[in-house]
Amino acid sequence: MESWQQETAERIAKRLAVANMACALGWLVARAEGEEGERLRTLAMRLSGRQVKAKSGWTLPGLVVGMGLLTLIWRVLADTTLLANVLFLQQHFCPFPPAFSPAHGFV
Repeated sequence: MESWQQETAERIAKRLAVANMACALGWLVARAEGEEGERLRTLAMRLSGRQVKAKSGWTLPGLVVGMGLLTLIWRVLADTTLLANVLFLQQHFCPFPPAFSPAHGFV
């Protein structure tokens, strides 16, 4: 907790609440059944950047990291103003062709 550099009890409590929610989400994803659960675990692990053995396919820490990123992606996709800003910045600063454009969808 020292690495969090939080100076008040309220900030520490908020940080603990976020960490607790992330762990609960990872636990739910780990136990999700069916094809949808497998697809979600695969995507979360891919987003996490963690390497795992093919036999296991996922780790709980990897799911927590991946789901953290995926929830941020979902928030961007749900906010049209933010999404438009991301696409605008992509056009101006991304050195390679975009994978998505509003006019053409996913390439």
